[in-house]
Amino acid sequence: MPLTVRYDIMHDFGKYNKEVQEYFSRLSGNSLMYLEYQIKKGDIAIRDDRPKSALFSGAGRLLRMTEQYMFYLYTKFKKEPQKFEYILKTIEAKVPVIAMLEDRNCDPGHTYYFGERRVEKKLNNLPLALINPNLYASRTLSAESRTRLYVAHELGHVINEAWMQDANKYANYLYSKGALTKQEAEMFVYGFSMLDEAITQERGEEFAYSYTRSLRPRLVSTTDSKGMYPDHTFETNFDWYGELQTPAILFARTLRGIGKIRVDRNALNELANRALSPTFAKDVIAEYQHKDHAKDLVQLLKVMGIIRRASYARFGMDSQAWLKESGDALESVQSMAEELRDKESVEF
Repeated sequence: MPLTVRYDIMHDFGKYNKEVQEYFSRLSGNSLMYLEYQIKKGDIAIRDDRPKSALFSGAGRLLRMTEQYMFYLYTKFKKEPQKFEYILKTIEAKVPVIAMLEDRNCDPGHTYYFGERRVEKKLNNLPLALINPNLYASRTLSAESRTRLYVAHELGHVINEAWMQDANKYANYLYSKGALTKQEAEMFVYGFSMLDEAITQERGEEFAYSYTRSLRPRLVSTTDSKGMYPDHTFETNFDWYGELQTPAILFARTLRGIGKIRVDRNALNELANRALSPTFAKDVIAEYQHKDHAKDLVQLLKVMGIIRRASYARFGMDSQAWLKESGDALESVQSMAEELRDKESVEF
């Protein structure tokens, strides 16, 4: 690593064509080399029904989906080129490899069933974006569309990384000043993490449906079979992580300009667009401080942190006790967010 392999982009990125072309040639070379590494280690097996050529075809498909997502964002922000430039530079710097998830992690129910980001320690801590290539079709999305969704989802976490780091810094600052205990600071960050997960899913859903002939389904009221929000219903139209959608929408409406948006999906979509800014967390904190609600923001995010940890518990990644607390947490977010809802939409 690194290796460059000629990759011909299929979309017109205007003045960014050369830069995008060079990035995808590097990404292609690194990703195909990593696939060879996975095969050699036995992480991805060559089988009679899946010859080596099929594996390389699958790797190429992930590269094309990554290009599609970048073009989707380029088109979305043609009138705001600084946003696309930030996204492009971030992806270039932090995603040298996009590859298939190991066979052992592709079974339904596995913690990282859809995909994950991690570093390969044996390759000098090489950053990896790994996607499950074997997803089944859902009621509304084909298998290919769901793969496209989770390519965008994992890249979304990369885009959000800068403001998640700011959230950590602010929590540490409050802890150092004695305003929060260590546990409270952790829960504050978990609250931002809940937003990160819901926002990346929202962006992924929008992208995936933009490549289909189907409209996104309406939000429907549902309950969770894994114990999230006991004795409570919540609304979602997400493919996954639906338990995070309602609290994210409630939080979105506390921000200026979003409070008056009546359609839930549109409110969350606006939040997701704002979160493409690297200063998103700082902007949220500054807005609450301007409104003299800084302490309210801390309390709200701490409760949202409970919901985030309960979501982890659904995957077996945290204590099941958080699931029992999630229902009360949802009620608290509903009441706090309604009180803090932005009804004036005053700029500052």
